[in-house]
This record gives sequence, C-alpha cells and structure tokens, in this order.
Amino acid sequence: MSDNCKIPHPLKRDGTSQEQRMPKALNTDYVKVDEKTEKDLLQQIAEYGRLLSYYDDINPKQRNGNWQDFFKSIYSYASQSGGATTAAELLIDSIDSLKGKGTLPPHLALLLAFVKMFQYQQKSINRITAEHLELYYRKILQLKARTEIADKVAVFFEPEKFMTGIEIPAGTYLSAGKDAIGKELKFKTTDTIVVNQGRVVEIKNVFTRKASGAVTGIFASPVSNSADGFGEKILDNPQSWEGFENNPTETNAQFGFAIASPLLNLVNGTRIITLSGEDFSAVYTLSLHDALPI
Repeated sequence: MSDNCKIPHPLKRDGTSQEQRMPKALNTDYVKVDEKTEKDLLQQIAEYGRLLSYYDDINPKQRNGNWQDFFKSIYSYASQSGGATTAAELLIDSIDSLKGKGTLPPHLALLLAFVKMFQYQQKSINRITAEHLELYYRKILQLKARTEIADKVAVFFEPEKFMTGIEIPAGTYLSAGKDAIGKELKFKTTDTIVVNQGRVVEIKNVFTRKASGAVTGIFASPVSNSADGFGEKILDNPQSWEGFENNPTETNAQFGFAIASPLLNLVNGTRIITLSGEDFSAVYTLSLHDALPI
C-alpha cells in the first residue's frame, strides 16, 4: 500500500469534548412549547385588535371602525405619511417599565395583568419536555440518581510577613463567597497543616536513562521549571515543563555521594579512614578540621 494514502482510519478518532457529549439541543428548555415573550403577546393582541370590528353602542348593527384605538397608548400601528411608512412597534420595553409612570386606562391595566398571569401558564406548559423525560427515565426505565459528591478545591495558604507559622486544624471552614442564588459557600479542610514562611526557591531534577537494564546516562536540570532545564523562559501558554526529563541538551550530571557518621568527628591528630563497600573501596587520611573529600 502506498505511504501517501490520505484515507483516515475509521477507528482512529480525536474523541469528543464535554460540550460535544451534551449538545445544547438536548436541554429540556432548548425548544419551548410557547416561546412568546410579554412583548410578543402584547404585539399579537394589538395586531389582532385591528381585525376586530367595533360597533357603536347607539346603533349595535352599524360597524364603526376597529379596536385599534384601545391599544394606541402602548402600540404604534404602521401608517403611511407623505410616501414614508412608519413601522409598527411596541411603545413599552416591558410591563415592569410602566411601574411608577402614572395611571393606565382600566382596560389596559386588566390586559397587562392578564399577560403577567399568562406567563405562569407558559412556564407550566414549557415543563412538558422535562416532565416527559422525568417520567421516561425514572418511572419507565427505573433509573436511580447517583449519590451527591461534594465539590473539592485546592487552596493555597500564605501567611502574613510578621507570622512565623500557624496551624490550621482539619475541619476548618473556608468561605468561598456566594452562589447564584445568594447562598454562602463553605469548604472544609480535610487535614491539619502548618502554614509557615517556607517557600520553594529552586526546582531541580536528575534523570537516569537506562537501556536493557544498564545505565546509559545521568542528566541533571538545575532549573527544572524552565524551557530548557537551565533557566530559559517558558513561552508556552499555559506554562508547563517536563517534571522528570527536562534537559534537551542532555548535559551530563556531576554526581557523587556523601557519608556522615559520629565516628568521623575526629580530634587531636591524624586518622586514616578506610571506606569499603560492595561497589567501591577507598582509603582517606583525615587531619584535624579537614573535610572528607568526595
């Protein structure tokens, strides 16, 4: 088969994100049975008024225009003047915008009250989709809701400059502000910690490379939290670095070991120290105030 084949493998996929797994169209309120707003309702009623015939109370059988005049204070009907046409529009932003702005004719006050009350019926009928899913999953399929899982957060403590250290017991409540409905959020610490002025000043690492069980190289990064392991600025966003093998130049590390023992606290004269082990053997002469070389 040619290496230039561009046909993708049917089983190789990039996967899906969280948003793709839950499309907005699957939300129960994505499509509503009745989506009309209060402005839509008022405009529909006002437009319907021009289709209704009005009959004079003196001569009930005589048609005398329509019902437009009843809604002119809240609705501007389209009209032509000098060749120009004015578009029909609602003269109020919302019913709530009329509060404190004088009185309304009785018939409009009743109409606006009806529109407000009708919105409760809209909310009820728009619950049909959610109630159908509730019936299907809980009653028919008998699915049970999983138990609640408490939220977890990572908290960083930083003491004031004048403090040397403070203990924060397990179970200490921490305020996280308020949620969308104004209820205060609190988190509780799970462990006892001591917060002090100790800080991470340097991050270094050593990496040992092996092949077939044998060590092929030992590399060190004096500034692990950098682009090259030696202090170069990180340009990636978000910033990140290799935690174990951040030495692209593969600079060999200088390594050794140290030995400490009360037996090495020598005074008054010269001593000969012999160190022996499975993999090494050495003899050192140690004088007063000298340090044992590595």
